[in-house]
Amino acid sequence: INVESQCGDADSIRSYYKELIALRKHYPIIARGAIRFTHKDTQGLLAYERSLDGHRLAVLCNLTADEMTVALDATGDKLTGNYEGLQRSAGAVTLRPYECAAVWYVSANE
Repeated sequence: INVESQCGDADSIRSYYKELIALRKHYPIIARGAIRFTHKDTQGLLAYERSLDGHRLAVLCNLTADEMTVALDATGDKLTGNYEGLQRSAGAVTLRPYECAAVWYVSANE
């Protein structure tokens, strides 16, 4: 992987990290929010919640090559992730292999 090959490719790792940096600048909760790790006993899952000024954001990262269903009571919009959409069911999300997603607990506009 080199920068030249990733420039202009909206699906490149470079573009994804540029998006993450822009989100970090736009949403103070990402940089300054309190952090609380969740789902600590679920192997292969990095999960935490950021909170700031009454807003909450759940971040879930499946670090395995297998799908994983995780309890999640966040019902707001997905802020970002490395897959299109989000596979939700009642009180849970199913993360695809190596999927990471950030989800608001309520809509960011509320």
